[in-house]
Amino acid sequence: MTNKRFRTKIIHLLIIFVFLVPLFLLGKPAAVQRGDEGQSRLSGGYLASLRIDEDIVDAQLGEIDPGSSTIKFATFGMRGVALALLWHKSLEYEKYHDWNNVIVTSNQITLLEPRFISVWEYLGWRLAYNASADQDDYRERYRWVIRGFEFLEQGIVYNRKAPILYHNAGWTISQKIGIADEKEQYRTLFRQDDEFHNDPARIHKAQSIAERDNWLYGIPLYKISEDLFRKVEDSYFKAKESGSLSEDDIAAHYQDRKRSIGNKARPIFYVNSTMNLIHYADWYELDGNFGEKAAANWADAQRAWENFSRIEMKTTIDDRRDKTQKRSMKLADAEEAQKKMNEHRDELLKLLAPKTLKDLYAERWKALTDLQQGALVDMVKSSDLEQYVAIREYLNENEPGWEENLTKLRNSLITAPDELAAYLLPASIRVANEMPPEETSEENKNGEVSETNLADKAARNLSEVVSQAGGTLTISNDAIAVEIGKQEREAGETGSKKAALAREICRAIEDQEYKRQFSHMFCELLNYEHYKNETYVEQTQEAIDAREERFYARKAFNEDGDVFTANRRYLESMRKWNLLMELPQYAFLKTETFRRDFIDFADKYKLILNKLDERGGLYPEDFPFEHLVRLEMETTTSIPDMHRALDFVRNVYEKRDYAEAIKRSSLLLRAWNNTMAGNEYLKQVPVPQYRDEILETAAIYINSLRQSGQEFDRAFPLTGFIDTVMFYDSLTEDAIKKTENVNQMAVNTTPVGTPTESQTLESVFNALTETCAAWDKAYQKYPILYLPQESLFDPTSQFNAMHLISCQQNALLIASSYLQLLQQLKRPVPQDFPLRELLPPGVTFASPATETPTPQPPQEAKPAEPEIKPAEEKPSEPIPPSATEEAKPDEIKPADTPPPENQPQ
Repeated sequence: MTNKRFRTKIIHLLIIFVFLVPLFLLGKPAAVQRGDEGQSRLSGGYLASLRIDEDIVDAQLGEIDPGSSTIKFATFGMRGVALALLWHKSLEYEKYHDWNNVIVTSNQITLLEPRFISVWEYLGWRLAYNASADQDDYRERYRWVIRGFEFLEQGIVYNRKAPILYHNAGWTISQKIGIADEKEQYRTLFRQDDEFHNDPARIHKAQSIAERDNWLYGIPLYKISEDLFRKVEDSYFKAKESGSLSEDDIAAHYQDRKRSIGNKARPIFYVNSTMNLIHYADWYELDGNFGEKAAANWADAQRAWENFSRIEMKTTIDDRRDKTQKRSMKLADAEEAQKKMNEHRDELLKLLAPKTLKDLYAERWKALTDLQQGALVDMVKSSDLEQYVAIREYLNENEPGWEENLTKLRNSLITAPDELAAYLLPASIRVANEMPPEETSEENKNGEVSETNLADKAARNLSEVVSQAGGTLTISNDAIAVEIGKQEREAGETGSKKAALAREICRAIEDQEYKRQFSHMFCELLNYEHYKNETYVEQTQEAIDAREERFYARKAFNEDGDVFTANRRYLESMRKWNLLMELPQYAFLKTETFRRDFIDFADKYKLILNKLDERGGLYPEDFPFEHLVRLEMETTTSIPDMHRALDFVRNVYEKRDYAEAIKRSSLLLRAWNNTMAGNEYLKQVPVPQYRDEILETAAIYINSLRQSGQEFDRAFPLTGFIDTVMFYDSLTEDAIKKTENVNQMAVNTTPVGTPTESQTLESVFNALTETCAAWDKAYQKYPILYLPQESLFDPTSQFNAMHLISCQQNALLIASSYLQLLQQLKRPVPQDFPLRELLPPGVTFASPATETPTPQPPQEAKPAEPEIKPAEEKPSEPIPPSATEEAKPDEIKPADTPPPENQPQ
């Protein structure tokens, strides 16, 4: 019995021992091991090794781990409750901008849950972005940006395989320092921050002073993030191909913040390291560095961009052709696919011979009804689409006068006369409906017909016909293949297999289009073409020189206060860019993305113009970027319609329909005013054509008011613009100069009664005649000068139109003096006297047949006549034109000409 019990115990011990061995091998805790050279590493049993591989081990190489079982035990199982309370507390502190306590509570949160990735992400963002924005001094703001970065670094210590934390750390140090309002100061502080760069705990250290650039510093962090995520993706797709992943596993993979990047688009995730090289090349020159190194930086960026475009990237988008797979792409696929599509298209058109695509479009066009053709007249006249270009060429060759004929057909589709009249009006001079959209009445609150509503109604009726007819004109590749088969059958060439080859080419085009569309979507998202062209053009010497000129222009303006040097170098920078734009290989510089940068350049240039003493802030007549401003405005605004509107207004005025001219010209001026309000630099006339159109429209408006006897609107929005332009116009400058010369001649006139009196008065008379003609030109161009001075004052505006009033006074004095001299010389007022409207009523003009006698030198001395003396003037007090009845100036003297408001004194 005893032996039996003994054996049982031995067996039990053996069984226990047998189970202890695997338990020991499985559950051996992680421990720190020191190598011969002082290195340390974690080791342990199978489960510990698995936790180490998955980065969920509690031990942290000898440091007290806040996520250890001791901390968990201290919360007595209430860790979730504690986290919720601390999180609420942190949000309350943030609400009151108590950022120090936010940090304290954030540290407590991460002590309890160090592997909760979203906590590190969110709190790092709050410190770098929200907390820094609350500081007054930029140095303190910079310190909070660094605190946010260090918080992310701390999170990486506990989550070394979380790619999103490395990515956010790289983003914070690159973007927050590189694009903030204080970016120049931040970048300087970052380069000089020895405490930051010499910290041995940094996850990445700059190896040299040159690498202490925020853009370069962020690249290794992005690279680590990319490598970690690429490994995760590779292992995931291998497991998926083996069939070992369930649907739940797939969903969990894309939402796992510890290993994945969620649903972030892969191309956007991978592009950041490459974009940092582009930003670095850009900022290297913005910092004032040029020459070969600048070109080399752009060459490095170009190579990086080309390499990035050839990286195959998985996406989270399902493949439509294989629902079990996710689509992958390369940015370069879009360009390569488009090239192959063009080649296949050329092959298809060769099979179509002897017919051409133009012939097919002509056949489709002739198959349309007359009304359908008429509905498409606007598209045929202006569209750049392939089918309309081909039809336009066909009509030009075969149907002279087609535009007029098709327009009549189009107009016949609009049966209501009021709708047709509104539709034919340029949009910018239609009477708009000012009532709420829900109102159905066709009259606005002023009782006028809403021409905008009527025109829209006509356009909607036309759109149905246009859509149907336009669809008929669309010729797909399959339609071309059908035509090829038809030709083959008609020619009896069934054995040539042209039709079969055409169908095969169509399938190849379809495959390439499927590939192109997907890659093109991400190319548009990443602005791929723009950066490809930018890294190419920025390597040229012209581009480097242009950037250098702009750098020293900004330096002269901001640091030295040398406005004239700044102006010269800014203009020179623009001219150097123009040299590149003239070359065919750099035509892309005029495309939208590049053009916007140049327009911003031109907009900032007005800061210099406002400081210059010449031209009062107006752009120079030979402004280098005028062509870009015009292209931008013609593309993005309604200015092309406003050009057509001016033609309409001009025709109405020539017909002397002054009431209609007033209505339409006022609407057009309002449209110009709205356009300038959205593009402030237009007020400084970078495009003389627009200035001239505004002045012509204003002249039509004011002359129509004068002809119809209506009052001028004192709240006229463009009075200030006209005043400024007029002040620096050569016409008014010439008139003012001639006025000054006449005044000087009057002062130096030989006393009456001397032998040279007649010759002297004749020279004064000739000078007065020329001056009157000069002022007449100014009045013709600026008929606002004819208005009473009180009409130029708007009580709701601070603008005082002092230059307009000064010009009126000068012209009034010249006209009065001319009249006085004619009386002295006993001559009648010429019938064609240019400023006759400024003369007092009752003046008798010479008949057309009257000849003005030539004065003869006096034969004997006459009694002395009163000397011409200057009239006392008060430019600050407006003098209405009617004052000429009482004003009898003894001396001709130009009124003081103060510059308009906001002009240099």
